Amino acid sequence: MDLLNAIVAGFQKALPAFGQSMQELLPVVLMIVVGAVLLEVLVYFLLDKVFKSKHALPYTLLAPSALGLAVFLGWPLIYNIIIAFSDWKLSTFLKYKDWGLSSFGTLFTLQYGLSNLQKVFTQPLLNTPQSTFWIIFARTILWTVINLVFHVSCGMILALLLNRQLKIFGFDVRGIYRTLLIIPWAIPQVVVALVWRGEFHAQYGFVNIMLAKIGIQGPQWLSDPFWGFVMVCIVNIWLGIPFMTVIILGGLQSIAGEYFEAAEMDGASWWQQFRNITLPLLQPVLGRRPRWELSGLLTI
Repeated sequence: MDLLNAIVAGFQKALPAFGQSMQELLPVVLMIVVGAVLLEVLVYFLLDKVFKSKHALPYTLLAPSALGLAVFLGWPLIYNIIIAFSDWKLSTFLKYKDWGLSSFGTLFTLQYGLSNLQKVFTQPLLNTPQSTFWIIFARTILWTVINLVFHVSCGMILALLLNRQLKIFGFDVRGIYRTLLIIPWAIPQVVVALVWRGEFHAQYGFVNIMLAKIGIQGPQWLSDPFWGFVMVCIVNIWLGIPFMTVIILGGLQSIAGEYFEAAEMDGASWWQQFRNITLPLLQPVLGRRPRWELSGLLTI
């Protein structure tokens, strides 16, 4: 009873704050909605009436999203380029607090930009000696190659296995396996990071406990730079394989079975069928998805 009263009291205290937050948020939401509608009307009028475009409706529907991406991606990029030509740091923060066009020429100069560019290539970027540009660049390339190879190869193997009939006691269990396989990708990445950080704990983590069971002393995953890199590669591989498997599996199921039947009648082996039928017909999938994967990994 006391717990119920405490919960009710907590709700009663939270409701006024929630109402105040909604009062502050509602005008912003309404302004965004009205702005999006006005933007769509303006874009449609220009494309349809002025430029006589036959794609006026699709471009109109894409306009709010394109504007949002331009604001939330374009402006931070431009802003970072601007502050790259400054001496903005903790000791000079107040000097740049209220800068405007009148002080722009003195606070943002080419000399600052060249000096910052030189520091990027010659000095550690963080407080560790291994944080130089070239070490980070090499590690990024290695990270991308490792993840891309494992994502595509392991995803291909699992997709080939799931594309076959898997029966247990006469029941096809492929749907169950596919559901279980997609769970790692469906879990929010914040949750994944917190869970795996606990599993790789040097003393209490599951990984080092299992290594100790077979007589291997587990490394310091969270403090050693090399093993930390190995750890994040393992976690990202575990996280990315399911989605790659689903993508490749969709491509495999789009291949007509008549190709493989004709190849078997001609005496083609499994490897010949895979190399001459499966891989060429998977090119629309394998050629597009790894490029997305590559861009995402390089961004990380």
